[in-house]
Amino acid sequence: MRKRNVRAIITALVAVSAIGATASAASATKPAPVHKVTICHATASATNPYVVITVDIASIVGDAGHGRSGVNIGDIIPPFEMDGYSYPGNNWDDAHAAMLDNGCRAGDTTSTGMNN
Repeated sequence: MRKRNVRAIITALVAVSAIGATASAASATKPAPVHKVTICHATASATNPYVVITVDIASIVGDAGHGRSGVNIGDIIPPFEMDGYSYPGNNWDDAHAAMLDNGCRAGDTTSTGMNN
């Protein structure tokens, strides 16, 4: 009987530990809402040249996604600051800001591929 109680306690402890580890891993992979930025993502489509997407800031300042090594030349990204880092924006001027405000739709706005 004593062995059965010890086994039950060990099984319960293992189960509780597994649940705690799973919850910690899930919360660690969720990006914080303050780490998000909405951009106009260039699609290279003549009929739908931009789509509005909200991405984690890490995908812009990091090496992946919209970072320096992967930024699409036409992406419209507003400037932002986070944790002492200042991003100047990409294709950011009055016309492109208005375009972002308009759901990434504009009449004559063309991208230059330059950071403004």
